[in-house]
Amino acid sequence: MFALALLVATGYGVNQTMKSDSRLSDLALSNVEALAQNENPGGPITISCRYADIASDVWSGTFLWRCQGCSYSICNNISSSSTCTRY
Repeated sequence: MFALALLVATGYGVNQTMKSDSRLSDLALSNVEALAQNENPGGPITISCRYADIASDVWSGTFLWRCQGCSYSICNNISSSSTCTRY
């Protein structure tokens, strides 16, 4: 009986939270705007990148822009930096 009451109370709390604040916070909106500033649908963009190897698994590396192929990858053995052009 206690488990059922706990489940009902938790479900009600989650439901009320979802109803009351479905908008993005100011911080989340400013982050989206900052990320969108570098978008250029009309042509190529220049990205700061690092020379690195692609990691063998997700736990052994860091997400970054990799100069080889100008791709966002999980990498390790990170060395010098440069720029690349993304189309």
